[in-house]
Amino acid sequence: MHTRTRQRDSIVESVVVDRAIPVIDTVLRRRCRDWAAGRGMLDDLRGEVVVRLLRRLRETSDEAAAPIENLEGYVAGIASRVIDDAIRVSCPEWTRLKHRVRYLVTHDARFRLLADDDRPIVSLTRTGGVRMRTTAAEKLAIKVVEVLRTTGDQLALDDVVSALAESSGISDRVTPWEN
Repeated sequence: MHTRTRQRDSIVESVVVDRAIPVIDTVLRRRCRDWAAGRGMLDDLRGEVVVRLLRRLRETSDEAAAPIENLEGYVAGIASRVIDDAIRVSCPEWTRLKHRVRYLVTHDARFRLLADDDRPIVSLTRTGGVRMRTTAAEKLAIKVVEVLRTTGDQLALDDVVSALAESSGISDRVTPWEN
């Protein structure tokens, strides 16, 4: 029985090293490219992803747990959630503003949200349609339109949020862990 455990651990280790780490590094490079974080923070994020993956792989070794159908997709999802968790903890006001802006641009016909490699792009539309109906949402929409018009009608969602945060005096930008 002890030999079987060692064999399983060896297989898990090779899966993590050969298949998971390259995916984790790709997601970290793409999602954290504008961060002022040091190498240590990226290593911490990578470590947290590996811990969560190993926890899930241990569950999978039980017969009751469902197998992982697409390991690379699953690892990319874990890595994105770890990054989102880190941002949420270090930048709570910025994160709240991002959620408000994301909701606005997906529910107001003046805007369109385009996917671009994990970096959503907000753009203005030329069509009429449903607009947000609350005063707060309308004020936010006017500010988003102003930001977009000064940058050419299109900008990454995070950059829109950062511009709004800066103009509102929110100091916790997505450049966490600066030293």
